[in-house]
Amino acid sequence: MRAARLNKWVELLQKATVRDDFGQEVETWNLIDSVWASVETLSGKQVFDAQQHKIEINRKILIRYRDDIAEGWRVRHGSKEYEVVVPSDPDNRSRQLYLMCKVLV
Repeated sequence: MRAARLNKWVELLQKATVRDDFGQEVETWNLIDSVWASVETLSGKQVFDAQQHKIEINRKILIRYRDDIAEGWRVRHGSKEYEVVVPSDPDNRSRQLYLMCKVLV
């Protein structure tokens, strides 16, 4: 992987549940790491059929490989946030990781 492709600074966020002062559970997003990435807008709509659920993917984010990212994490780039639908190691060599994402509105 050429480092020049990774030209966007993104933040990796993981969901956490904490209790507020009244004992109620509150969902928050913890910043896990900030990394260099390539953020691509996919042309048209790419739909994955995962266990007969149609999932629309409209961003592909490339980062250096790491093994702690799971579906449901979020990626923040500037003021935009994306939900990780499928993290994928395309060549199974643990060098790069594609995060197939959908844009959160």
